[in-house]
Amino acid sequence: MGKMGRPLPVGLYIVQAPSDEWCPALNDVFRDVYLGNSRPGRKRRLIGSGLPLFRVFELPSTAPPQKITQVVTETQDVLALGQTVIVVAGNLTSVPAALQRASDRIVTVPPPSRRWMAALVRDVIPGTRRLDFRGLACEMVTPSMLRLAYRRGSSARAFIRRLQILTTPAPRLDGGKSVPLDQLHGIDEARSWVNGLKADLARYRRRELAWHQLTQGLLLAGPPGTAKTTLANSMADFCGLSFIQTSYAAWQCSGSGHLGDTLKAMAATFAEARARAPALLFIDELDTLGSRGHKGQRDDWWRSIINALLEQMDGSTGNDGVIFVGATNYPELIDPAILRSGRMEERINLRPPSVEALAKIYRDQLAGEISDKLDLQQIGRLSAGMTGADVVKTCRTARRRARNAGRPIKYEDLLVAITGQETQPDPSSQLRVAIHEAGHAIAALAYPQLELDHVTVVGQGAAGGNTLMGPKNTAPT
Repeated sequence: MGKMGRPLPVGLYIVQAPSDEWCPALNDVFRDVYLGNSRPGRKRRLIGSGLPLFRVFELPSTAPPQKITQVVTETQDVLALGQTVIVVAGNLTSVPAALQRASDRIVTVPPPSRRWMAALVRDVIPGTRRLDFRGLACEMVTPSMLRLAYRRGSSARAFIRRLQILTTPAPRLDGGKSVPLDQLHGIDEARSWVNGLKADLARYRRRELAWHQLTQGLLLAGPPGTAKTTLANSMADFCGLSFIQTSYAAWQCSGSGHLGDTLKAMAATFAEARARAPALLFIDELDTLGSRGHKGQRDDWWRSIINALLEQMDGSTGNDGVIFVGATNYPELIDPAILRSGRMEERINLRPPSVEALAKIYRDQLAGEISDKLDLQQIGRLSAGMTGADVVKTCRTARRRARNAGRPIKYEDLLVAITGQETQPDPSSQLRVAIHEAGHAIAALAYPQLELDHVTVVGQGAAGGNTLMGPKNTAPT
């Protein structure tokens, strides 16, 4: 509607709702205002004179291609008849580019604000004076939440309290604990990055930097067990950020598994991050989404998911105060648009810890449980190639062996936990393993680009030995 109740000129108008759930509510609002105010106790009246007919189309982000085609066709017919068209969309990615370019105006309806909530509460609960919205993430409120929270005759305080409960995320099962950053070893590149982030966040809080001047997206890539989730949690704690952890699997299982439920859960996660800013939003197993155009018959589904993710990351409602961190074992599978500049633009490759880092992890894990004389450097060499998660499992196995023997942990407990063997292999087996590992070592020495770190015939699980090598002038991998 135009100002002072004047009707809109005939044309095409696109309205982006805060989410799909707001589309029906906005549809009702437009009909009420356009056709006249028919709220109880007030006389219905038409706004203006000679009001042109109009049509409202809802186009949620879950709309199938045939629905989108139908809206485009009907829009053309309605405009040809001299009528007004309003397209209410859950997000602009569901609106064809042709409609956007042909529109007379695109309007973005922001999510609920405190001012909006105050007006609503005073409207539905007359006589309300004092309102306390502390602890209520207004932007996360949806029409269904409003209906669930309202009770006839309820006080404003009770109404707001129920909304606070509905918009408060479920507590984390781990109680929010994180490993201090200085207790994570073998992550020098990540440590440097997060130190820089912390410094920039301090400048941002002092208003020396605008938010767009900060690096806001990071991808953690590495094989399983390289502490990607632990690192992200520690980053958030180190920088004083709220930590929100999610994944595509969490979004999909939040409802019936329908695309609409999945997108709604995604939007709710981003809304939570914005509400709890400054925050770090951690998206695990990011490669699950894959890349658009590579999913065959299911490509429409994944295209909708990825498009919605891109829109949320770009932040039509503003992402100031939110850092995005993704994690993957397979970075090559991620859609390039997610990793472009302005989104998850930086990348840190995590590798299994070096021997020195492994020794430090053992030291932290077994603090107070072992003798100071136990050579953890040697244990680190025998564990070369393991991840931090492997070390945690090894310590758990060694504790169990020592506990069953009724004594403190000894070197032998750790050796058995590493090798998986209670007895030493026979000499002939060790000779075959030695010849095999020597072959790896000779191959490494034959290439000037490679550097040999160490060779051992002490096995790890099913492996009889291990040869560690890596590019020269870099940490062994």
